[in-house]
Amino acid sequence: DNMTYTTGTAYLWNDGGVYVGDLRGGDYITVNSIGTVGGPVDPGNGAPGLKSTSDFDGSFNSFQGFFIEATGNGNITFTPSMQITGGNGDDGFFRSEESERKLLKLSLSGNGFYNDLIISLDEQATFADDYSKDAKKFIGNDQIAFYSTHQENNYAILALPANLAADHQTKLGMLVGKDGMYELKVEEVQNFNGDLVPVLIDLESEISYDLSVTKSVKLDIGSGVYDNRFIIGFRENLITAIENKTTSGLEVYGNTSSLTILYNGDVETVIIRDLHGRTLYEKDIKFNDNSAVITPHVSTGQVYILQVNEELVKLRLK
Repeated sequence: DNMTYTTGTAYLWNDGGVYVGDLRGGDYITVNSIGTVGGPVDPGNGAPGLKSTSDFDGSFNSFQGFFIEATGNGNITFTPSMQITGGNGDDGFFRSEESERKLLKLSLSGNGFYNDLIISLDEQATFADDYSKDAKKFIGNDQIAFYSTHQENNYAILALPANLAADHQTKLGMLVGKDGMYELKVEEVQNFNGDLVPVLIDLESEISYDLSVTKSVKLDIGSGVYDNRFIIGFRENLITAIENKTTSGLEVYGNTSSLTILYNGDVETVIIRDLHGRTLYEKDIKFNDNSAVITPHVSTGQVYILQVNEELVKLRLK
């Protein structure tokens, strides 16, 4: 039984093909039933084949070498049902699953290098290492690495239970070999349908980014390892907008912990009042990529009026 002796994750070496300056661009592809990270990237510098010439589709061709992580002594078995020729219904190397999972894929890139990770919320996942769902991070390039941290281990792919506590947070770690401008980017979001919002929190700048809105964050950082700067949280959206007086695009959603405001502005005055006209919150807020996250004291079941400049929206927390 392969589940007895392996983690259900495979690693392939993806050769850099050419040099990035005087450094190689190769790294590991990591693949399991949740997804694939470490695929090709075009760094925009005209260097062909920096990662590879095509995306890895999840299947292993004949003569393709790969690594697996053993969890015990024993034999592993390859059967005809794992082959993808014909109509056997496989999703590449792994069987497809019935459960609908939420998936967030993030990347870090800069100086011609690229790395990515996946965090998934899965009904079948636990906080322990789950077969074919959690993949430890193999660092194959000392110029860049991007990973999540859970229970003192680093992961390229991390699956967490779908019913996470509202205050659960996952650390992100990064290694960069050169000073410069890097981009932390949302590559893919699946099945976050407004009920749950992925949020990136920069503990150094104390800025929160709603990743359903903000798709890219620029970082001017020096070489080194950053294991305690960024965290990912998932916030439930409990806002019901019951009256929007304008068509300017002002929107708000969130919960009692924080509100995300969408507004085309720079530094704007945000005011929250109750229906008696009492001011509960007033502050000048910096909008990044037309969004901002605030932390007022609001309660469920109450109706509030949120004002940004002259724009108003009435909302209720369910």
